[in-house]
Amino acid sequence: MKKWISILLSICLILSLAACSDFNADPAEPAFDVDYGSSSLYSLQELEEAVRLIEDQIAKFPGCELRTVRYAGDESSREENVQWLNSLADGGRYTQAAEFLSSFHTAAQGTGAFEPDTDYENYEWWLARTAEGDWKLLSWGYGGGWMEAPAEWTRTGYFADENENLISITLMEDEENPGWYVGCMLGDVMAGDILPQEGNTLHGKLVGMEEDAEPFMVTVTEEGEDGVMLEIEGGETYHLLPYEMPEATIFVSVNVEGWGNIDYAEGEEAPEFDAEYPFQSAQINLAEPAVYTLAAWPDEGWHFVKWTKNGEDFSEAAEITVNLDESADFIAVFEEDGAGIDYLALVNKCHPLPEGWEDALEIVDATNSLGDAIEVEAKAYEAYLGLKEALAEEGVFIDLDSARRSVAAQQDIMDRFTEKYGLEYALKTVAAPGYSEHHTGLALD
Repeated sequence: MKKWISILLSICLILSLAACSDFNADPAEPAFDVDYGSSSLYSLQELEEAVRLIEDQIAKFPGCELRTVRYAGDESSREENVQWLNSLADGGRYTQAAEFLSSFHTAAQGTGAFEPDTDYENYEWWLARTAEGDWKLLSWGYGGGWMEAPAEWTRTGYFADENENLISITLMEDEENPGWYVGCMLGDVMAGDILPQEGNTLHGKLVGMEEDAEPFMVTVTEEGEDGVMLEIEGGETYHLLPYEMPEATIFVSVNVEGWGNIDYAEGEEAPEFDAEYPFQSAQINLAEPAVYTLAAWPDEGWHFVKWTKNGEDFSEAAEITVNLDESADFIAVFEEDGAGIDYLALVNKCHPLPEGWEDALEIVDATNSLGDAIEVEAKAYEAYLGLKEALAEEGVFIDLDSARRSVAAQQDIMDRFTEKYGLEYALKTVAAPGYSEHHTGLALD
């Protein structure tokens, strides 16, 4: 049941994006225009705190230039939106909501989910909190918030019977296919889809979540004072009553920094990457501790670096199995390939190797024609191979003699020369450790 509840919540989640605004006072000047409007619910400081969360989140998407943010108004805190955000959080603990609308421009390379070099307008950011509590950013993108519920249908939330058959009913907003999302777990069958409303019933096909599962027709009607009846065409009928979800006490967020995707699965079995529906963020809310497996996959041109937990380094493995026994924030960190070094850096006897260079360097272990092992920076080696091939076509053969030497290796050379010839001669003959162009991995002999 716990795993299914998590699946239902993940399916119902509508991801969104948006950003910041300007009140009737003068907040500290951000790098983008902010319109806080006017609010009788929240102070300027409270709205500024919400905008900072939005700014922090969009900063995790490299190349996106945030331009404007505005508060959508106190109407965004109506009860329907609070309920919707609580359904995303699976906790039912929030009492206030706030929506912001933003515009931003994407990077020229257009990596990830965004189109390259494109202006995005009216992206939505949805935040929730308990009264006077801290804001929590729960959804961003297009299509957030609830539609106004038709009067003919009044049953929403979770419903179950004594056999632990469970369904969820959530009002969705889809311009091309408006209706209600119905997700169900009936015995071993898990299925869901958006069903159109026909009078006071919901009717249509539910699609199974297992591979090659056949869709089936259902009709959902209101039953009694607060229950629902689900009828499968040519199959069984289920009578279900409102079901109170166990109150979550453990809240775990999973996000990305850089360009890549994440997913999770309950237990020790790793999730499979779904290229059609990739995730960049997820929320796992539990009523009791459980073991989950988190996995990360980089976008093209990027590589996975590490997982962090609550801002601290946690693991360098892309796939991790963790016991979620307390609230935590996990982030999968990705870096652009080759982005760790400056290819125009000057290193010589007057200019030392930039700090952190050796940690950021991407090295290829090459071998020359004599069988000598040689380390070369990845892109430099790729360029060398291209040159070698082009010269071979002209009848000219080249080979590597040496390339990268670490600072430690350079120190060894300096120590040997000093011991054998003296320090004065060594300093004239050997580059000082940290001041050799060979440290860069870009210098090839």
